[in-house]
Amino acid sequence: MKQQMNKKFWRTFGTVIVTVILIFLWMSQLAYYSFSNIAYDDKKTTATVQITNDTTLDELSEQLKEENIIGSSYALVIRYYCSEYQNYELCPGTYHVSSGMGIDDLLEQFTGREYDSR
Repeated sequence: MKQQMNKKFWRTFGTVIVTVILIFLWMSQLAYYSFSNIAYDDKKTTATVQITNDTTLDELSEQLKEENIIGSSYALVIRYYCSEYQNYELCPGTYHVSSGMGIDDLLEQFTGREYDSR
């Protein structure tokens, strides 16, 4: 009986440890992509994005993800809210973007502002 409980404990403990490690790896990759301004894809997939007065950041990031311009819709949202870009609204208009652009490049274009890292 005690041996069975011991096996169950170690199996559960191992599962928890593996889960924590996987979550950590996923979060670190997402943070790296969000804050490094690297291009998602060097193949330069292009798309035309229309932003209206009603377009939300979530809708925009989902559209960019579907068009294979960015790798994660969360990366754009995280970068927007964790930087000076949050002080600016999305500018309505038609934008030509590519997967060779980084998150900062996209946000500079969509907000009409340049990011000041000071």
